[in-house]
Amino acid sequence: MIFTAHDAAGRLAGETALAMLDALSEQSPIGLHLLGTALRVVRVNTGTPAMQGVAADELAGRPACKVYRMVDADVEALLSSST
Repeated sequence: MIFTAHDAAGRLAGETALAMLDALSEQSPIGLHLLGTALRVVRVNTGTPAMQGVAADELAGRPACKVYRMVDADVEALLSSST
């Protein structure tokens, strides 16, 4: 397999972004939620379960409108149309 400088730079940028996401997820005192393009919970940080009163693994994969009462049908439609 041959890697170019561009490939290495891209991998480094991806690894850096992932490391930053991990650090933010583990160290942020506020609840952070990462939603996928289908508006389902992909990842939450360590502060979120206490805010939601459920375990983090119970949130993963659930639709945002089911997890967060603040997301109504209009907001969900707006977010869905921007992807």
